[in-house]
Parts: sequence; C-alpha cells; structure tokens
Amino acid sequence: LRIKMGQIQEATDLMDEAVSLAPMVEDKSLYGLIAYQQANLAWSKGNLEEAINLYQRALRLYEQADNVQEQMSLWSHIGLTHHYLGEIDKAIKGYEMSLKLARQLRSLIEGVMLSNIGECYQDLFAIETAYKYHQEALTVNENLSPETDGFYSTLADMQRNLGVDLYYLGQTDEAATILETALDLLDNQQDDREIRLQTLYTLARIDLRRGNLEKAKQYIDQLQMIALAHEQRVHASRACNLLGLYHQANGDLSAAQAAWEEGQFLAHETGQRLELIWIHASQGATAVSPQLARTHYQIAASIIQQIAAPIEDTLLTNTFLNAPQIKEILDLANK
Repeated sequence: LRIKMGQIQEATDLMDEAVSLAPMVEDKSLYGLIAYQQANLAWSKGNLEEAINLYQRALRLYEQADNVQEQMSLWSHIGLTHHYLGEIDKAIKGYEMSLKLARQLRSLIEGVMLSNIGECYQDLFAIETAYKYHQEALTVNENLSPETDGFYSTLADMQRNLGVDLYYLGQTDEAATILETALDLLDNQQDDREIRLQTLYTLARIDLRRGNLEKAKQYIDQLQMIALAHEQRVHASRACNLLGLYHQANGDLSAAQAAWEEGQFLAHETGQRLELIWIHASQGATAVSPQLARTHYQIAASIIQQIAAPIEDTLLTNTFLNAPQIKEILDLANK
C-alpha cells in the first residue's frame, strides 16, 4: 500500500521490519511474499536489475508452494521489468508465461498480457502484429463489467496501445483521439498511476510530433509532476527526454541538451535501454560538432545491437533493424 501511495521511505522501513520478523514464522509462502514486495520496492526506486532478481526469487518460492495465482502475477512483473530494461525477447517470454497461466486460471489479466505482448511488438516496430494482439485483448475483455477490479485502468491501457498502433500506422488524428479517451477513462480509477504516466508520455510524444507544443508541454508537466512526487525515476527520465524534445522544437538547444543530460543520467541509473536510444539520437541530431554527433549515434547503435542480438526470430530482428527510425541511427553511426 505504501508503495502504491508513493511513500517509498515508509515502505522501505516496513519492509526492513518484515524481513527481521520473518524468521519467527515457519511459513515458506511468507518468504515468497517478502521477496515479491522487496522486488516491487526496488522497482519503485528504479532499481530494475535488483527487481528482476527478487521477482525471480519470489517465483521460485511460489513454485515450491504450488501457488499458480502468484506465479502468474510474478511472470507479469518479470515481463514488465524486462520490458523497461529494453530486453524485449525476455519481456515477451515473461508475458507469454503469465498469459498461459491466466488462461489456465481463467484470470481477468489475460487481456492485459495480450496487450503487453502487443506493446513489445510495437517497440520492435512490428506494428501489424502489435495491432492484432491489441485487438484480441479488447475482444477478450469486451464483456468485463465496470465493477471489475481495475476495469478503467485496464481499458485505458488497451486504448493507449491501440492509439500507439494507429500513430505508427499513420493515423495520427485517430490515435490522439483514442489516447485522450484513455486519459479520460483513468479519471474513474484511483489506483492508476503507472497507466496514467504511460498515457501522458505517449500523448506528449504524439503532440510533439504533430507540432502541438503547448499541449505537449501540459502533458510533460503532468508526467514530470507525478513522477517526481512519487519518486518514479523511470518516468522522470522519460519526462526529461520529452522536455528536451519540447525545447528543441522551440529552438532552445541549450535547454534541450540540459534536459537530455538529466534524462540520460536517470535512464542509465534505471537501465532503460530503449529510452537511451532516443536520448542519444536526439543529442546526436543537435550536437555542436560532427565528432560528438557520431559518438552519440554510435552509443545509440550499440544499444540497438544489444536489444537485437538476443532475439531468436530472424524476421522480427530484421523488422526492428530495418525500421526507418532505427535504420537512420545505424546509418548515421556508420558515417
């Protein structure tokens, strides 16, 4: 509860107390719960590598206890953390494992996992595949009642992903309309911070691309305010990236570079490889010298190769590497 409220220090203190008391209780499932919550705390602090290790530890404990419900939830969290780390192949595996268990349990998170898998394909620019997953996710959840726990945030996230698909498919106005609808849906849901932050990020990117700078700035300000208030360093780095793009569009390259430097620092700290690609590419595009530009493009290209190398599907790898946004960076790095 403290983690969800953004009270990170209070959550840390309570977790330390729980760890100290655990040996007094002979209950293996308790150790799984503690590892689970330690992982959530690490995630909230932006320590994503630590979170992965703790989620996997909790998973092993729940496997020993034959608790399939918690295994399903943990695979979802493992997938999400790999996703933020830019380890897309591992993210897909985590989501697929959670999806398999969700279908076994007839769980309501089946649609969420389909949506998340689609988002992974988005990041690899396999947009047609992503769109199919997102359509299936909506079909799975079309009969959900508004009284269902997390109904509005779930529906909002699915709408957000569809909006991104449409944006990449060139249907920008339709994408913006769907994303604004997603944000409106979140007004009906209290526990929605993660989805709200993701939606604000996507809306800001679209309005920046469309040239709606002041509207984009409003979304960036909201994103930054929520991220800082709740010590969400993952989203704070993303807000800095967007702020840099906003300043660049306004012709203030000094302010843009300052925002990107802060975003780069936070993205390194939290291990967000995808975000680092876009930050370095932006820094390269506005660098004061060709040598500095090439350095930024080469760093971005190196991260791209790190993401592509583990993907076993050759067609998917080629789709990612030949996407115009990615190919441009690779070409500039080799100049």
